[in-house]
Amino acid sequence: AGEITTEEAIEAINRLTIKVDGEEIEKELPFDLPPEAEEWMRKELQLAAASNKRMQEAAELKKTQTQREGELENFINQLKDPNELDAILKHFGHDPAKFAEDILNKEVENMKKTPEQLELEKLRAEISQRKDAEEKAKQSAEETKQRALEDKYAQDFNRDLSAALSKYELPDNPQMVREMSSLMRVALKQGIDVSFDEVGQIVKTQNDANIREVLKGLSADKLMEILKDNQINDIILKKAPKVKR
Repeated sequence: AGEITTEEAIEAINRLTIKVDGEEIEKELPFDLPPEAEEWMRKELQLAAASNKRMQEAAELKKTQTQREGELENFINQLKDPNELDAILKHFGHDPAKFAEDILNKEVENMKKTPEQLELEKLRAEISQRKDAEEKAKQSAEETKQRALEDKYAQDFNRDLSAALSKYELPDNPQMVREMSSLMRVALKQGIDVSFDEVGQIVKTQNDANIREVLKGLSADKLMEILKDNQINDIILKKAPKVKR
């Protein structure tokens, strides 16, 4: 009574439950998965889902940052309008008259200072501004250098990935790219220095083993149903003995 039918087993393998940040998500697979590859596929799907989630979070963060920058620019423009400034001061609990009085008192204090004192304060302010400008320029240069390195890494990444796909005759599709990238990330996180060529060789070996395992259980009729006519003809030509002239 408690036995699982073949159809139920296939359906179970076509659906996998993965965990991303503690949340369980059910994924439907567009293909039949051999039972022995279930755990490996679950890990790969979890890595891909976690990566997509991080990318979405980064996009949302950038969107929020852009919105805040726009709000800040609008606020600065409001400060340039005396009427808007008066309303803003009141909004934050300041008395506009007292605020203006404090500014006036500061100007009066400056008038009492000697030219030497004013010049010294001005010099200190200029030095401070110069240091800030130099620090910002240094930071900007470092960010530019970092972006250039990231761009070069991205170009090398794409070039090496494409070369590995071509060399090991792997399909150049989103699923295979995610699989290769996921394996590369896992290796790097574990401190393993690995190239896309080595990853491609691993994936090729795994894929060939999985395909052989699947094909073992298929009948000749089922194979002919799956393969195209030109592929069947190619197999026949390669297996048929060559005719001597």
